[in-house]
Amino acid sequence: MDLQNIVVSCLFFLTVHRVWMTELPPPPPQHIQIHSSVLMWNSSGDDRNVTYTVQYSSAPGELWDSMTGCSQLQCDFAAKDFYGKVFRVRAERGNLSSDWQQSEKVQCIHINTCAPIINLSIVSDKVELMGLHRDSSLKKEYGGHITFRLLYWKTTSPNDKQENNEYTHPIIMNDLEPGKNYCFQFDYLYFHKPYGNPSRLICKEIPETSFGRTLRVIVSGVLTVVVLAIFGGWLYFAYKNYRKIKQYLQPPLDIPQHFQEFLSSEFYEHQVDLPSNQDAEVGKIITFASEQTQMEPKVVDKEKI
Repeated sequence: MDLQNIVVSCLFFLTVHRVWMTELPPPPPQHIQIHSSVLMWNSSGDDRNVTYTVQYSSAPGELWDSMTGCSQLQCDFAAKDFYGKVFRVRAERGNLSSDWQQSEKVQCIHINTCAPIINLSIVSDKVELMGLHRDSSLKKEYGGHITFRLLYWKTTSPNDKQENNEYTHPIIMNDLEPGKNYCFQFDYLYFHKPYGNPSRLICKEIPETSFGRTLRVIVSGVLTVVVLAIFGGWLYFAYKNYRKIKQYLQPPLDIPQHFQEFLSSEFYEHQVDLPSNQDAEVGKIITFASEQTQMEPKVVDKEKI
């Protein structure tokens, strides 16, 4: 009898324990951290039949959006820019869920796509550039091993990029060609190797200085005066020597080739037999004289012949 009571009591307590355990929510996730654009957490206790929900928000008080594509214990968000976002994670079993566990705010040290901030100002023909961190996390983590590199190039030569690794800020550039368009961009160097993403691209035209503009106006004026003087001198010379120029430009008199061939050939006497006429008193023979007799026809009396 005692053994039977013991068995019944054990079964009762096991049943109560199972019911109590199934009605309890799962324990919340632990050790939430972000590294290299991956949100990670650990489970605490039994995670059978436990799933996790991840949400993010841009600022306190704003709505939370659900995160998709997560595995059981991590979320990879490298494909999107979640800088400045805050994550929260909770465990769920059936209709029961744990409390939300919130991560720290995403900073540059947590992602691989962080880019520096570029500031540019132009005073006269002098360009001042400054690279800034989006936050202080990289500086705290890497110290002086993380630096800025300035890239710049003419818009007409995008493949001819030049570098400036000066550590002084702002970087002052006064050797750029006035009147040309230049593009500027900062990126990170970590132990002299590219790190993260480059900053936004800024393209500006380098203005001329007042001295450069004055010099350009003077040179243009001098060239204009010289061209007008040369043109005026040519007109005066043409006016004074109009007849000589006209005579020089007049084409020479030339006899056509077929006329030359005709005039250079020898002329010959050609006799023309006229039809006989008994009633005619005198027969006439027309001959053609040579070029020396000016081609005048002669009339020869037949009776004298």
